[in-house]
Amino acid sequence: MGKTRGLKRKFNEAFSDYKTRLTHYDGYAALYVPQITYKENRINGYKVSKFLVENTIENMPNEAYYLYVFDENNALNNHVIIADEKETLDLGLFKDSNGKKPEYIKNLEENYKLKFDRYLATWEMDKIEYFNLDSEDKEGILYTEIQDQKVIAVTNILWISDTIVNKSILSSK
Repeated sequence: MGKTRGLKRKFNEAFSDYKTRLTHYDGYAALYVPQITYKENRINGYKVSKFLVENTIENMPNEAYYLYVFDENNALNNHVIIADEKETLDLGLFKDSNGKKPEYIKNLEENYKLKFDRYLATWEMDKIEYFNLDSEDKEGILYTEIQDQKVIAVTNILWISDTIVNKSILSSK
């Protein structure tokens, strides 16, 4: 792994931000992992994900619903969403039973008694629209599936925890 830039400072800033946002919570919040720059542009998903869970799970506002969202391909997109209403946490994503659960997700499930399911963030368009996309837009697409005249582009593979309130798990399905 590459050398980190300001790792301790970034973690301390994130921890301070979590405390402030959880203390002054007013209906909705999204807390992201520390935005760390690595010399070789790689980041350990488990380290930052564990930091996020470790520093938020015991301090959630009373009666607030929350869930963890972890991006399989970019750990810097990992975050927790907190809301007063469970419906706010319906992200409208496609649940996918394919794919192997990453080891760091298994560790988080085991160590923090969480349960994660795999979801896909998709973008649907017709074939002509897809072929007319510029190369920059196509860079964000992981893979596509073609169904009749439609192209379904998968942009993110996400691992999302069940919705939790007051330390008891509720089904988010």
